[in-house]
Amino acid sequence: MRVPEGKRPLVLSMDDLFYRNQIALTPEGTPSEQTGLGLAWKFSQEHPDFGFHWALFSNLGDKPFGEGPQVEQDIQLANVIAWCIENDAMVYNHTFRHSHLNRTIGLGITSELKSNDLALRKLLTLINRQDLIPKVGNLFAVPAGQWPITEEARNALYGYKNPEGIPLQAIFDVDFIVRPNFMSAPYAKDFDRWKLPRMVATMAAVKYLKENKELIPVAHQCEVGPLNKAWTGNESYMRRQVLDMVQSGKCSEGVYALENFVFRVSATKVDLLHDLTKNK
Repeated sequence: MRVPEGKRPLVLSMDDLFYRNQIALTPEGTPSEQTGLGLAWKFSQEHPDFGFHWALFSNLGDKPFGEGPQVEQDIQLANVIAWCIENDAMVYNHTFRHSHLNRTIGLGITSELKSNDLALRKLLTLINRQDLIPKVGNLFAVPAGQWPITEEARNALYGYKNPEGIPLQAIFDVDFIVRPNFMSAPYAKDFDRWKLPRMVATMAAVKYLKENKELIPVAHQCEVGPLNKAWTGNESYMRRQVLDMVQSGKCSEGVYALENFVFRVSATKVDLLHDLTKNK
């Protein structure tokens, strides 16, 4: 996640997709302003610095999307999903029928996750948008915050692989503002990708975030360079360039997100946190 200098990160997610009041497309192919995500899209167009980035956790087996023959509903839903993925509202797994995992055995958990994944791929295939499938990934949000309670069920969850064989990458929890809990940065020592905290966006939560925004650090920017563009994909070269800027006093110590690498830099050393070239 990258935010402009002076801004604070805010990760937005939505569960229990897809209802038509969450998002529906107009005849022009844009989100209806009568829907929640449609209003968020409108706001993002009026405030480009805010952006439009969502994590949508879907249950594709427990609700109709609209009216009329099922195939027409499926085509409408498939077009909505394609629009979401293309506009960085990424669609992830929330089980097929919103199953409470504390009452589900291991085989049931695997079945729920797999059925939901297969349903998503079937919908995209229906409108010939299989090209979007590799962008989906394998992230999961626990329905109603009800975690599996047996070792067998937990093993089924943590060991799940999607139809493309990608292992589970992260699990999102959910709670209320009475227990405020911010997600740590991915490079922080206490970051736990198996239990990423989220808070339900009640008015009390919005008020809390507004009143306590100073608890969240703002992004800073420091230009590194000039650089030889032919070497920006070379870890050793970029490591040296960042360290030189900090040691010269032109940049401060901290975490640097560059085009291809994320480094933690002190006055004496540089630690590689993420190599984006491995994802290309």
